[in-house]
Amino acid sequence: ANEEKVRLKNAADLMKQGQLVFARGQASRKDATAEYDAAVQLFTLAIALKPEDAKMYAWRGRCYLAMHSYHHALHEFSSAIDCDSQSAKNYGLRAQCHRMLGHPREALKNYDEALKLDKENLSFHFERADVCIDLEKYHEAIEGFTVALERKGTEFQAYVKRGLCYRRVGNLAASIDDLKFAVAIDPNNADGHNHLGLTNAEAQDFREAKRNFHNAVELDATAGYLNNLGLSCYHLGEYDEALDHFRASLQQVADACVYFNSGNAQCGLGRHEEAVIDYAEAALLDPDPIYPHKQGLACEALGKIQDAILQYEEALLRDRFHHASRFRLGTLCHQDGQFRRALDEFNMLPVDAALHEARGGLYCDMNDLTCALADFDAVIELKSEAVHYYRRGVVHHRMGNEELAIRDFTSALELGSTEGRVYNDRGLAWRASGNISQAVLDFTLAIEADPTNTEFLSNRALSLFDQRLWEGAEDDLSRALKLRPTAHLLYLRGIT
Repeated sequence: ANEEKVRLKNAADLMKQGQLVFARGQASRKDATAEYDAAVQLFTLAIALKPEDAKMYAWRGRCYLAMHSYHHALHEFSSAIDCDSQSAKNYGLRAQCHRMLGHPREALKNYDEALKLDKENLSFHFERADVCIDLEKYHEAIEGFTVALERKGTEFQAYVKRGLCYRRVGNLAASIDDLKFAVAIDPNNADGHNHLGLTNAEAQDFREAKRNFHNAVELDATAGYLNNLGLSCYHLGEYDEALDHFRASLQQVADACVYFNSGNAQCGLGRHEEAVIDYAEAALLDPDPIYPHKQGLACEALGKIQDAILQYEEALLRDRFHHASRFRLGTLCHQDGQFRRALDEFNMLPVDAALHEARGGLYCDMNDLTCALADFDAVIELKSEAVHYYRRGVVHHRMGNEELAIRDFTSALELGSTEGRVYNDRGLAWRASGNISQAVLDFTLAIEADPTNTEFLSNRALSLFDQRLWEGAEDDLSRALKLRPTAHLLYLRGIT
């Protein structure tokens, strides 16, 4: 009996010593690893004397937790729970380990066990809700933070995180309310202002978002807050100011997203050369295909078609399913006269209206009018717009289907097209079908829409010539020659 008392007393003494050393480590402002190691040794000696005591394992687990040795800590808290399954605190601590090890589902299970044993524990409700954010269970997280707030009504972090969850589920009004409450509780905490800015930005209130991000930067000019401030300026069209904030952010951290945002602002200012440089920096830092894709768009804006093609090829090397890059690559190959390659690129894309339209235009240039017609038919089934009827009408005209061409050109005009080109091409179809009077009327409407177009003038002249109205034909050709003298126009006037 005496030996048992001595054993238990020694174990208790060792545990107290370990607790004191652990507390010293907690109070230290320097690296406390030595203290935690010493505490582990004391708790290990205590466990050897009293291996059935859950508290010993829990204290050793806390030491490992403080040293960020999460696997060891997890083992200790599991041992503590094996000894005593009624300790809510140990379930909570094991949940922390699981979360730090990237096991959110296991963490959630442990918080559930902890709350079964201690429903009133504010920390468990809060931490469990935090894990729900990791699992994207935002509605469940909102419930958890709400319970935490009911127990303690002025919890800054609970309002911030519940506001974040409301934003994620699309309840922007509730998010703004919570984040305003958080800012009122602690106006000197930059995180609250930043989150409020993020919600206002999502609500498209960029002016208010800019004010929020400015407040955050005034309190703590981190790279992230500066980037957010720059984005709000960008969306307001204040590109120069946006660039200032992006540059300030990049001085702290070289981040691909910030280079990307800077490139977008440069494009907004028409500085495409500078944008290419920014997108290139982003592409070096991150394998995302969006960066060479945007570089390609900037090269297009500069008229550097071959450079743009190279960038789209790079984007597709990074992700062969990056459809936006493949579409642009096909379009540029078409413009560059590489028709077969353009067709190959288009045929690898998922079918939609844009693909049918682009491929239909390509088939026209390849003189494969049957395939072009099939694509334009498909476009109109998906998206009935004036331009699509016009383009199909052109194909019908080229195939000699004048009645169908006239019908499509008329549909384009009924859908609101006011372009002279549509009247002109309908006039050509009328003329080809032998209705010269109607052709003259359409050519006249085309000229009214675009009085400087020599093609429209010469087409009306030819129709007037067909009607033997020589003077009218000569007037149109003379007018066209004044605008743009060509050998062909001189030849036509010579005939009249």
